[in-house]
Amino acid sequence: MFVIYRLGLFKQVFLLFLRDGILNPVVRVTRTTGSDKKEYEMTCIPLKYIFGWVFSIHDNRVRPEAKANLQKYKLQCYNALYERFVEKADFYSEKDHRKLELNRKLEIQRGSVKEIKDKISRVESVSFSEWKRNKMQLSIDFDEEQEGNDE
Repeated sequence: MFVIYRLGLFKQVFLLFLRDGILNPVVRVTRTTGSDKKEYEMTCIPLKYIFGWVFSIHDNRVRPEAKANLQKYKLQCYNALYERFVEKADFYSEKDHRKLELNRKLEIQRGSVKEIKDKISRVESVSFSEWKRNKMQLSIDFDEEQEGNDE
């Protein structure tokens, strides 16, 4: 009731509810007793529908002094909807993309680790007699170290 009063929608509210395909089935009319001891009918909708209903009210249907607040509320609704349906999707998309990128890097690193372990295994597999036959030198690739040391 307070929302309707603040927006100046007393006469229009019932028609607005009836025209809305979502609100129409949940509209209820109840009786209440006012401070003057008279009974009044009150049009009601469940609380969970109020926020969307207020968002649907056209600016030119409210009192001029309520227009700025209604527009501020609508802007907040637009932002909330954007955040819920777009920003969150963007967040998860970006997060998934970053995880894929890092997993690719991890696979590359695993390949490098495997390559280094293979080289270590080859060094470990050289026997003393092989070493002696090859003029007392290990046959080890120093490609990586030589690339950075061009002295």
